[in-house]
Amino acid sequence: MRVAIPVENENIFQHFGKTTQFRLYEVENGVVLSSQMISTGGLAGHEAIVQFLSLCKASVVVCGGIGGEARAALLAAGMVCYPGVIGRADDAARSFAEGRLSMNPEGCAHHLGGGCPHHAHGGADCGTDDAACAGCSGCGEA
Repeated sequence: MRVAIPVENENIFQHFGKTTQFRLYEVENGVVLSSQMISTGGLAGHEAIVQFLSLCKASVVVCGGIGGEARAALLAAGMVCYPGVIGRADDAARSFAEGRLSMNPEGCAHHLGGGCPHHAHGGADCGTDDAACAGCSGCGEA
């Protein structure tokens, strides 16, 4: 299985649509067998990045901040998404391989630990209520 993680300085990059490089991990039987760093070649936006990951034969994406449209695009392309993960990419890959990866299903890493100061409804913090959230001005994702 091929797992893709957006990376910046060995950590999980927190804005999926602006990712410039991924580390691809080959995972089998609970073990990370190998990894390689790949550049997106200047691609921007979740549609282009999802297509890129599809061409790389990724079946799983472990990421930080990601919006609903990007998650839907990954699903439509046959990839499983583990959003809202923070920390070192290698640690997350190992945790995924071992079946113990913790994730934030809200998809925006800003939500870890409670409310999100970037999501606003008329200027107020939306807390953890994403159902009516107009978007994240901090990361640009919906």
